[in-house]
Amino acid sequence: MKNIGTAECQEEGNSGSPAQYEESYSYGVTVKDGKVYFAARGRYEVWVFNTDGSSVLRFGSPAIDANGNIYVPDIPTGRVQKFDASGNYFSQLGSQGTGPGQFHNPIAVSIDIHGNIFVSDVDIGSLQEARVEKFAADGTFLGEINLSEHANGQPFAPAGLVTDLDGTLYVSDLASSVISVWSNRVALSAPTNPVIRNQDTDSLHISWQAPSHGTVSTYTVRYRLSGSNDLCKVITYSGNTLSATLAGLAIGATYDIEITATDDTGTSTTATITGTTSAMSPSSGRSRVGVPGAPQTGFETVRRIAENTLLPVLTIIVVLGLVIHMVSRTVSIRRRL
Repeated sequence: MKNIGTAECQEEGNSGSPAQYEESYSYGVTVKDGKVYFAARGRYEVWVFNTDGSSVLRFGSPAIDANGNIYVPDIPTGRVQKFDASGNYFSQLGSQGTGPGQFHNPIAVSIDIHGNIFVSDVDIGSLQEARVEKFAADGTFLGEINLSEHANGQPFAPAGLVTDLDGTLYVSDLASSVISVWSNRVALSAPTNPVIRNQDTDSLHISWQAPSHGTVSTYTVRYRLSGSNDLCKVITYSGNTLSATLAGLAIGATYDIEITATDDTGTSTTATITGTTSAMSPSSGRSRVGVPGAPQTGFETVRRIAENTLLPVLTIIVVLGLVIHMVSRTVSIRRRL
């Protein structure tokens, strides 16, 4: 008789020697093509051995997408490997680490009907820092659910993961023998990179980028004169709009602008920016008439009167002068003849 594996405290055996594993026992075993596969419950993974007892690899619970691609959690390297339907290596998700899109020990994978990829991750040694990370089908990191935060300091072992047709996420916790149910929703983050694209004497042109996490239903833009508590205007845009023009502003005035993203649950997040309109018109080189919403100076009032009253009168006088000149010239020519 020959043993395969021992219950010692090592991560993995050297090539050609029996692998050792911490606090584990097998509860399922099968043999195929000269390889022995068994599930090591204490480690929440599947181990593969050669028949001589040497270790081949370890992996967590895999998943298959709509195109037949296979996603396999590679626990020792902290990544999820992607293979095509024929078993050829294609790409990977994540890397070893604790940051967004990285893994301590990826345990299980699930794929929802939209192709989003969910990976459960935990520090196996302590069963702390458990989370589920979400990726788009192209591998873009979308966000995470912090499982340990809701476990009140208790160990959490997210060994199983599945989503239903409604997008609800189910996570099996072997540490507590409980299945937790989560809404398949990543918390909405704020719009990013709000900037003033262009400015005129009476308008500001702004743009922003969509939140890095969550799905936006609408954007609401609010603006007010800096130092004032009175809103000038509120404008609502669709969730795919990423720019706006704020018109009818005061000359050379500074405005505080809020860009609020809202999802379909009513959750909102806000980014802010400050912009100042131009003091001079780039086309004429002179100040334009003040607009409602800001106090006007005496100079602006005089200019308004000049532009609205005196200029038209002067234009009429000039035209009449030209007509009289032409008539006088015509009469003079006839007399000479």
